[in-house]
Amino acid sequence: MRELRGLQLALEDVRAVGGEIVVVSKDSPEELARIAQLEGLEFLLLSDPRLELVDAFGLRHQGADVFRGGDIARPAVLFFDANGVLQDRFMTDNWRFRLNAEDAIARMQLLD
Repeated sequence: MRELRGLQLALEDVRAVGGEIVVVSKDSPEELARIAQLEGLEFLLLSDPRLELVDAFGLRHQGADVFRGGDIARPAVLFFDANGVLQDRFMTDNWRFRLNAEDAIARMQLLD
């Protein structure tokens, strides 16, 4: 949840440079709606229970769901241009390490 709160705090700055935040999770739509309401999240949360979108971008982390078992998405930030073309990505094997908003915004600005 801490990561989601951090994203919410960065949302205005991300949008100021033309970006958007979208989170993909294997949680159900109902669970994501509950989390969004509880945390006051204003960005899009997408449910991907079969990890199809995750697989499309090569982000599956096999066996890494320490809480429920199975696979999850690797922590990643994907950077798309205005035409929806993937231009850059940040990915890590350590689910505890995330790209901070300041660094993500700096990378976005380099894409212009």
